[in-house]
Amino acid sequence: MRWRHRVWAGLVLLLMVAVSATAAEPKRVLLLHSFGRNFQPFDTFAAYLRTDLAEQSPEPLDLYEVSLETARFAEGEQEAPFMDYLLALLAERPPDLVVTIGGPAARFAQRYRQRLFPSTPMLLAAVERRILRDSLTRNDAVVPVTLDVRGLIENILRVLPKTTTIAVVIGNSPIEKFWLEDLHRELQPFASRVNIIYFN
Repeated sequence: MRWRHRVWAGLVLLLMVAVSATAAEPKRVLLLHSFGRNFQPFDTFAAYLRTDLAEQSPEPLDLYEVSLETARFAEGEQEAPFMDYLLALLAERPPDLVVTIGGPAARFAQRYRQRLFPSTPMLLAAVERRILRDSLTRNDAVVPVTLDVRGLIENILRVLPKTTTIAVVIGNSPIEKFWLEDLHRELQPFASRVNIIYFN
């Protein structure tokens, strides 16, 4: 009879180990937004990403979403408190994956990668190639987008050949200053064909 109790105890122990293995902690994913929620087109991209992650992940997920509101200020100007917040948020439960959405979030994550998540896999998503720094690691993957400014202007002039003036409306944040310089360079070949006005 004793062997039956031992077998039964062993089966109960195995069952408990199996149950605890299947009830493993969910994988933690940090979505780092550039400008916060309701900022298009990144909000739509993030909605599709959340859905795809939930549907395709073989394991349960625990999503953390944080907005890099400091993208509106000069780089480094307001980032220390935000970094402290992330360190406190992730101290006990570091993420298994970091996904940046947009250029400012990608630049922030690259700049502070060694301090925040040195070995965590990182996906830099919805980021224009020209914004990326060269410091990608083996744990980084990029889903870039390309903004074809010249193609856009050529299409306008093809569809509306009598166009004489094009207005470029852009803000004055650090990322928009970056784009303003790039736009001046990209649109220079059109200077003889059309008047380009910048509203920044």
